[in-house]
Amino acid sequence: MTLTAFRLSLRALTPSVPDPDTLVRIEPYFAGGHSSAIAWPALQFFAANARSFRSVVAETGGSAIFGEANERVRIEFVTANYFTEMGGRALRGHLFIPVIDSAPGAGAVALLSQHFWERRLGGEASAIGQTFRVNGMPVTVIGILEGGANSAIWMPILQQPYAVQGNTLLQDWTGSVIAHARLAPGVSPAAAEEETRALAVKLREQRPSDVWKDEFLRATPLSRPDAEHSLKP
Repeated sequence: MTLTAFRLSLRALTPSVPDPDTLVRIEPYFAGGHSSAIAWPALQFFAANARSFRSVVAETGGSAIFGEANERVRIEFVTANYFTEMGGRALRGHLFIPVIDSAPGAGAVALLSQHFWERRLGGEASAIGQTFRVNGMPVTVIGILEGGANSAIWMPILQQPYAVQGNTLLQDWTGSVIAHARLAPGVSPAAAEEETRALAVKLREQRPSDVWKDEFLRATPLSRPDAEHSLKP
């Protein structure tokens, strides 16, 4: 997903972003450089071990084939808590439910953007609960996302291997997702960065070829006026 596409996606959700002062963009920094995205297995390690983060969300995008007409559309795969943390409203139906849509064996579900729903399905309420094919795989529509920016379909990231057969994003240390986190109460971005620096040392011991020396996660507040990925339009 390009940074331009990410900004468009985020701006579509910003009116309802809860408690924006605790939201940070997290990116790997290391000796000699940095990356705008992080491997999913690494993100899971930090999410499980960093007490500085109250929650972690992730997003990755691409293209998919929708329906029997084989229309190529933009699809976003996000953690099931994405809209809880980043904002968003269901025009019809409901958004992802983390305890359900993150559970092992959960059924394949999707949200359609309002724009796509109106253009492709005529804004018919009957689309909710219907099963459509995404890349040839049956997926049930559970809601219509108000707006939805430039993406047509949104699915839980844990269902990405189902919708994109043969993809190894969830196990691949060379793949990457865009990530954000909620800071725990009383934790500053600087304190969170220091904790991730210590955690990265432990992760490097386990995965020396996948973690850079002196790596840490930079935590950039999205509410900061001069932040590159600011929430403000």
